[in-house]
Amino acid sequence: MRHLQTYFLVFLVSHIPHVHSQNCPSSFDQGSTTISKGATSTNDATKVACEATCRKDTTCLSYQIDSNSDRAAYCWLQRNTSAFDTSNLYLANNIVEYKKSVDCSTCTFTYVQQIGITSLGAQSYPALTTENQCKENCNSLPTCYSYQINSNFGNPLCWIQQKQFTSSDTYSQPGVTEYKKTYSCLLKSDCDPTFNAPVPTNVSIGAVSKQGLSEIECRALCLNDYNCASYQIDLNSNSPLCWIQYDITKFSGSNFYLRAQVTEYFKNTTYCYFPTEAPVISTTSCPLGFSEKPYANASLLATPNATLNTNASCRQACLQDTKCASYQINTAPGEAFCWLQFDEKNLEAANTYTRPNVVEFVKVSICTTTAQTTTITRCPLFYTKYPDNQASYGAQAQASLITSQSCADGCTADPTCLSYQISTKPGDFLCYFQKNSNNLLVQYQNDRVAEYYKNFTCITDCDYYYTAKTPNAASANAVRQAQTSLTTCQSACTITPNCYAFQFNDLDKSCWFQLDASKVNDNYNNPSVTEYVRRVVCGADRTSTSTVATTTATQCEKTFEISNGVGVSIGAEIQSTSSPEACKAGCLLLTNCYSYQIETTSTSIFCWYQKNNDSLQNKYTRTNVIEYTKVCKSTTIASNCTVDYSAGSPASVSINAQRQTYTTVDLCKAACTLDGSCLSYQIDTSSSSLICWFQKTAAELNNKYTRPNVTEYTKFCSNVVPCVPTYVVNTTGFASINALQQSQTNAVDCRNACSSDATCLSYQIETTSTIAIICWFQKSSSELSRIYSRPGVTEYTKICQTSTSSVTTTTVSPPCSSTEYNTTGSGLASIGAVQQQTTDATVCRAQCTLDATCVSYQIETSGTSIICWFQRSSANLQNRYSRPNVIEYIKYCANPTTSVSTISPPCSSTEYNTTGSGLASIGAVQQQTTDATVCRAQCTLDATCVSYQIETSGTSIICWFQRSSANLQNRYSRPNVIEYIKYCANPTTSVSTSTSQLRIIFRAK
Repeated sequence: MRHLQTYFLVFLVSHIPHVHSQNCPSSFDQGSTTISKGATSTNDATKVACEATCRKDTTCLSYQIDSNSDRAAYCWLQRNTSAFDTSNLYLANNIVEYKKSVDCSTCTFTYVQQIGITSLGAQSYPALTTENQCKENCNSLPTCYSYQINSNFGNPLCWIQQKQFTSSDTYSQPGVTEYKKTYSCLLKSDCDPTFNAPVPTNVSIGAVSKQGLSEIECRALCLNDYNCASYQIDLNSNSPLCWIQYDITKFSGSNFYLRAQVTEYFKNTTYCYFPTEAPVISTTSCPLGFSEKPYANASLLATPNATLNTNASCRQACLQDTKCASYQINTAPGEAFCWLQFDEKNLEAANTYTRPNVVEFVKVSICTTTAQTTTITRCPLFYTKYPDNQASYGAQAQASLITSQSCADGCTADPTCLSYQISTKPGDFLCYFQKNSNNLLVQYQNDRVAEYYKNFTCITDCDYYYTAKTPNAASANAVRQAQTSLTTCQSACTITPNCYAFQFNDLDKSCWFQLDASKVNDNYNNPSVTEYVRRVVCGADRTSTSTVATTTATQCEKTFEISNGVGVSIGAEIQSTSSPEACKAGCLLLTNCYSYQIETTSTSIFCWYQKNNDSLQNKYTRTNVIEYTKVCKSTTIASNCTVDYSAGSPASVSINAQRQTYTTVDLCKAACTLDGSCLSYQIDTSSSSLICWFQKTAAELNNKYTRPNVTEYTKFCSNVVPCVPTYVVNTTGFASINALQQSQTNAVDCRNACSSDATCLSYQIETTSTIAIICWFQKSSSELSRIYSRPGVTEYTKICQTSTSSVTTTTVSPPCSSTEYNTTGSGLASIGAVQQQTTDATVCRAQCTLDATCVSYQIETSGTSIICWFQRSSANLQNRYSRPNVIEYIKYCANPTTSVSTISPPCSSTEYNTTGSGLASIGAVQQQTTDATVCRAQCTLDATCVSYQIETSGTSIICWFQRSSANLQNRYSRPNVIEYIKYCANPTTSVSTSTSQLRIIFRAK
């Protein structure tokens, strides 16, 4: 009988008339002359203002526009649901009614706790006897604004609030905890605010001046602020250029006035919806990904999709559908290939079953230290005023700030201040700071108080740069723009607030914007297209040279301790994860998470995050809940260390590593980076789910043993030691991937900036733009060897060598004229080698010969493939371990030259001799360029090149460099090849040098 009672209850609540859900986006129909009775008039004088008022009023169900001159008002709002009954409708002349509809499909919600203070008018639900049932019922009800848990004896446990409420609708009720539903709604994906045709000299009154902004910055600021209704450009010399209009009620005839040299631009947001409450000050979005469930174990009631027959298309369909929780790939004959799961409850273990030939992938949000930040909290800011006499509760008095300006300045300087209030009440403090983001969402009537909340924008005083993806790898659903050059495409993306990346097609010169942050990391093959991901650094962050490609360790090891005292802190926010390990890992990586709470019920586990540091000491009693507070411990990692990892040989790992709870590679790596005592991490794929291990004992790092399916990654500092710069240019047309765009616009500034930046490993000069060169920095050691074709780009790689103080000197001593290698045989290799990109043994040897930092190279034979490894530490050469199928070759100089104190400067006139076609010296190395002129020029500039060879293959040209003088005498027959031997036609006199010091050589790829 109890089950029947519960079913009947759910049936009843599902038929409650739909009312506007809190903070969900709204839109309006095309309008009808069939009008509802009982609407209430407003003072709005335009249709735009009337619609905006209804949109922001959560009780408004429709608005009416009355064009009859004899009626008392132009705009009328309908707030009564019964007004749409047939008996209350009538046909009207010159009146059109526009009904509101709401869409919560793009919204997510969490719950915020309120202890001992509850809203009036909640209804009891005796049939719901557990907290989880009460919460699930509120989850499923669009009309539920909160649920209350009453622990007082003799009262029903569960109460549902289906009316919107503010703090004035609450009262004290000990023993009751209320969980208020708080929505987070994104802008509609096709929303692109534009501006209507400008109105010169006729402008609205009451606009607010914005000092120091250009016209482009003024427009971008208005685009970025949903409260902005228009912007004005004032060309009068004695007036600020930029003015922002926040009050749409000023868009009526009586509120316009004539003003020479002022033009107003009205924002058109017909296809946009915005949140109705104060905006969230700072949010970090993490890319969506998938984790694999155990093989042959699938969730119930997934929906087949007969049109999707590839893994990629099935995955993309689930990614794009916000309601899709997982997808399944079914390889059973005669059945649909792709299945989508739309009910998260079915992912629970109790709702899974054995399904041969099926693998399920569950959608997860992957937060790492390199997650996209969509709103940057330390950018330049401005303040938006709340309506008069409306203020958020819980603000803190600032007794020492006694003027409005000092109050505003104090809030600006305090990163925890979200808004400030100015009170003109007699006997009251003048200045108050609001520091609780939850309180911002609830305003109450507060006479003689004006509140100004902080808005962050990245329009001025910010560095914008772009990371180039691998060519032909571009994100889906980009939107084409009007720009036709790389430079103008980039500039347009920079001033468009929701442009997260731009794509440029080299063939048709088309420009595309990625306006959806969630799609930036979802790549597909797109020929001739290169995508550039936007990065923004503002304010105090500008001093940080790289926050994208590398992770900088701090002098704090973040860990957790069980909180002292009785109870848990108030105001925690519930999260979507139901795993203690994932709850801990997520809080570890979230900078504003100060503690996490694990709630254990009879059937479920809930995760809560405490994001208000002030609330940590404000405790209350919650049964079955344990709180873990984030603490800082000292670490041995230097604060200026740029952390990177060197991959060891598969199946060979250090002993006595400690097992961790992280279940993805990203979380394992990020946690090791944040943990100062972690020296390496190991990824174990031997079981159905990934296992993460940490090595925290230095003595064990070199004590290896064989573990199949396990790879170890050793932490090291990749910072480059500062050097004295000089430069050698070798090749063009190729560059390493994922370089970071810089602000410099000429080659000298680009080079100097890289020389002074310890984290810059190479710089790239791009000359494809007709306006100016583009400067790129490579700051990731792992990406430095990942080369791809980039026409018009030259890369200069930084290498530290011994140099002299004389400005006329090029090297301390000539390079070794004959480099050779010794080997100790197969099966032994030195520790700490770094894998290279090439899969050719000859190329591996040649690259090590040319790389001054390479002291040995290792050739690993894996089946029919070759893997090349470089050893760059001489100390490691003595520390070898067993590596089957690996041979190490240790570099030495077979014909060293004597170091001298006088060295000739570069030749002032280089020429070439040739012995004719069909003969070439042995041991030449192929170059990337396919142009004979470029080949000659690069050999001229390369001090190690003693000759170059031009091979004609059909219509193509192949360029080869000879770097061994001894090989010049050893020639063999090569049809279609001509060799050109370098000599100096006008040598200069030797120059005396002295003091030895470090310098930089940039060697192009």
